[in-house]
Amino acid sequence: MQITSAPLTIMFVIYIVAMLFIGWLGYRATQDLSDYILGGRKPG
Repeated sequence: MQITSAPLTIMFVIYIVAMLFIGWLGYRATQDLSDYILGGRKPG
C-alpha cells in the first residue's frame, strides 16, 4: 500500500518558504543588535 506524499511535500515547501519570508522581513526591519534585542522599542 503506497500513500502519495505530494500534498505533504507541497505543504512542507509552502511552510519553509513562509518561514524564510518572515525571517527576511525581520532581517530587513532590524538595524543593529540592540534593535533586535529590544524588538524596535526604546528602553524605559
